Amino acid sequence: MTIKEPFNQPPPQLANQWDDDAVLREHLERKLPADAYAAIDGEMRELGQWAVEMQEVVQRDRLNEPVLTHWDAWGERIDHIELTEVWKKAE
Repeated sequence: MTIKEPFNQPPPQLANQWDDDAVLREHLERKLPADAYAAIDGEMRELGQWAVEMQEVVQRDRLNEPVLTHWDAWGERIDHIELTEVWKKAE
């Protein structure tokens, strides 16, 4: 009798979205002037890395959603949104 190894699929991993999107980079490289593309390349790479970092933080804190309170204890309308630290960081 042989025992088969269970199939365990690894969870999806988010990589730097700028580095991974060759189609977008190539399109912008063709359409933008060279100096404009050079100016945004570094910033877009940083933004792509920020997306990875925020995705990891959000996954760890996914059960803590913002809470909206419409009314206070005396019936006054306050419309207060209580944000978690993750949401504040994302702002």
